[in-house]
Amino acid sequence: MAFLSTLRIAAHVCAWLNEILSEQPTVSASEREKLRQSAEAGVRSLDKELDTLTDLRVRSLLSDDEFTRKRLELTSARLNAVQQAGLLHEEPDWIEPLRTLVSFSSKAVEYFSEGDDAQKRLVLNTTSSNPTLSDRILSIEARKPFIQWADKPTKSEMRWWLDSNKASSL
Repeated sequence: MAFLSTLRIAAHVCAWLNEILSEQPTVSASEREKLRQSAEAGVRSLDKELDTLTDLRVRSLLSDDEFTRKRLELTSARLNAVQQAGLLHEEPDWIEPLRTLVSFSSKAVEYFSEGDDAQKRLVLNTTSSNPTLSDRILSIEARKPFIQWADKPTKSEMRWWLDSNKASSL
């Protein structure tokens, strides 16, 4: 129980983290998928337009100047659409997992004290690593991404924790 209480995030720290997280724009996974599909459909549409443009030029329905100008426009638009689709595909959702981590860290003691044996085991397995028993003293380390907080962590410690968890969820 003492180990879990060191994982608990103080109320003022939770408030600070929640304030930072609320400032971040959130897009649900389904919305992100719709945006990605839309961007990919835009790329396919621009590919068809480029093919059509080439067909028109081959049939001599367009002059070289018109073809070059329009191809440059379409190629530029296609490049932008490909980059946008790539960004949507690569951009991970780190806010919700971090919110869950903050919430769990602040309530782990409650879950442990109020839970049955299976829930207690789950909380310990989730939060701890390398438990050792030596001379009737149990030693437990915090499992990543949990850390053992000091009574009053500094803002730099909190910022480090936030940045390291943001980076590890990427």
